[in-house]
Amino acid sequence: MEVEKIDWQFVTDFIVEVLSKVQVYLDQEAINTITMYLTYDEYEMAFEILYLKIMELQNTPPINLAKSLEVGKLLKLDEYAVFDGGFWNKFEHYIIKHQ
Repeated sequence: MEVEKIDWQFVTDFIVEVLSKVQVYLDQEAINTITMYLTYDEYEMAFEILYLKIMELQNTPPINLAKSLEVGKLLKLDEYAVFDGGFWNKFEHYIIKHQ
């Protein structure tokens, strides 16, 4: 069985890019938490918290939703979420609603 190689720099760059676009709408604690998880290479946790916060926003930020879905799948969040067991269903619904 071949193990899929993940380009962690691609993942990091994407999360940082999205965070930079939405940080004005987030509280400092959320920003610090996401940044901490990135620092410790906990990409799944950083991504999940970032998107849980994005889904709480009143307006849809200017982010690439197709790429968001791609990165979420790379991180296998469609199979297992850390903070919210229903994350993937909520995330997919959000993507469909806002595309």
